[in-house]
Amino acid sequence: MIFFIQSIYKDSVEYLTLTNQVDIIIYLLPIKWGIIFINIGIISYLSLTILGKNNKAKKIIEDKKETTPPIKKTIKNLSKREKSFLHKNIRNEADILLDR
Repeated sequence: MIFFIQSIYKDSVEYLTLTNQVDIIIYLLPIKWGIIFINIGIISYLSLTILGKNNKAKKIIEDKKETTPPIKKTIKNLSKREKSFLHKNIRNEADILLDR
């Protein structure tokens, strides 16, 4: 983008010198640098926001992994009745229909 702006600037300066409008050249340099700095700002903002979204998604996934307790810890906290259901053969409606 900067090279494109530079080529436009060179063409403009060349045209203005050929047409003897040298007094307008004074305004071209600040305009050129203003456009360059605006483009750099836009590019840096977009790159930071795109990378920031990826980092936030990774942090959310890592937080979910840390907050889910391991299965062994939750089994210790179960009551006797809940523990009895762990090893029980639970049949669903499809199994009951197949047995008929």
